[in-house]
Amino acid sequence: MAGVKAITSNVSDDDAAIAMTERLAEEFDINIAIHNHGQKHRWGSTEQLDELFGKTSKRFGLCLDTAWMLDAGGDPLAAVDKYADRLMGVHLKDFTFDADGKAQDVIVGTGGLNLLELMRKLNAMDYSGYMSLEYEGDVDAPLPSVMMCLGAIRTAIDAM
Repeated sequence: MAGVKAITSNVSDDDAAIAMTERLAEEFDINIAIHNHGQKHRWGSTEQLDELFGKTSKRFGLCLDTAWMLDAGGDPLAAVDKYADRLMGVHLKDFTFDADGKAQDVIVGTGGLNLLELMRKLNAMDYSGYMSLEYEGDVDAPLPSVMMCLGAIRTAIDAM
């Protein structure tokens, strides 16, 4: 009734839980957008997403977290191509990694994410899902960096 197209969620890897989630999604006519959350997450990598999507209907899709896809060793741009028919949401987030592989939030487009190319891909496919900016750096004063992220997004859109 609220017009929600998808709920960003996670589901355990238990087949019964997956089946129940899919049944409820169908019953209530709402999709489940799996939020990939990096190398330590059950559904963080493309191989793991392939496993899940291989045994579910298109009621299960992806809320692509671009930074956590990088963390899992994946390419967010390739994920857009690979899961175009299941792409329900995008979390714009970017990371750099130190020598030990520890992630650091950075302004979108200044780390491993090619922001301009991502926006071009989404535009070319007439993407109509939701998109959110996610920035967790500078916890004591995040607003200046969030504003820089918004500026980077505007610049990418203007360059398309």
